[in-house]
Amino acid sequence: MNQQCAWQYGAIYWAENIIPWDAYSWKCTTYPIAIYFSVDVGAYCRRRYGSNAYADPQGGGAYDWGCYFP
Repeated sequence: MNQQCAWQYGAIYWAENIIPWDAYSWKCTTYPIAIYFSVDVGAYCRRRYGSNAYADPQGGGAYDWGCYFP
């Protein structure tokens, strides 16, 4: 998540999980401004594994994300 935040918004951004048990509550933020931006996990998977890759939070928990490709 941190890599994707830095790629999407710049090197000073990192990922923060707002609701610890929710896969979809990851947000990108930076200090000292507590403004949150979305994380495009699918874009991370495509960038890393190719255009057919996709992201899926298999168990629905915050740390259940994975990249999959056919």
